[in-house]
Amino acid sequence: MSDDLVAPESVGEVSYRPDLPDWGCYLSWPDKDEEWIFVDDRPKAQQLIPSRRVFRRERWDGSYYWLYYGLWSVRVQPTMWVPCPNCDLEVGEQVELLQMSGENDAGIFHIREITLSKTGDACDFWLRRGEMPIAKSFPRSHLRPLKQKYRLKAGFFEHTAPTASLPKDCEMLDVGNLLGKDS
Repeated sequence: MSDDLVAPESVGEVSYRPDLPDWGCYLSWPDKDEEWIFVDDRPKAQQLIPSRRVFRRERWDGSYYWLYYGLWSVRVQPTMWVPCPNCDLEVGEQVELLQMSGENDAGIFHIREITLSKTGDACDFWLRRGEMPIAKSFPRSHLRPLKQKYRLKAGFFEHTAPTASLPKDCEMLDVGNLLGKDS
């Protein structure tokens, strides 16, 4: 069975799961009630949804997707949301704002919000310096992360066992049985 398919409980149905992580936002409340949100996470969800905030959907536990927005996490059942471009920065992360030929007041800032742009094709980054919020948003190209993050998927690289290609007339050093086992 492919990693993209999840076997549903009822026979004859197929459920598709997206490649994770992915990013998206809830521009409107996706259902008339709150049953789609994990009970303990409903107060947080009411503060964050609906909005243009870009959530990172990190994992699927079989019943709920785990959405992250900075230090906030919310568990939701599969619902309609607006997919967003991949975002390699997170709320709360420290970044350098580049000068961009004098367009910006360069410096070190924290990301306070990440929102979907009005055109829907990019993310807007809202910054703060200390507790002072900056009034305008910035595109990703104006920001440089201060820490490099690496994320490798299991099985992404295949490593072959090293082999020696020695000439047949090469003298080998006999070191004996180092492990003390019968060979």
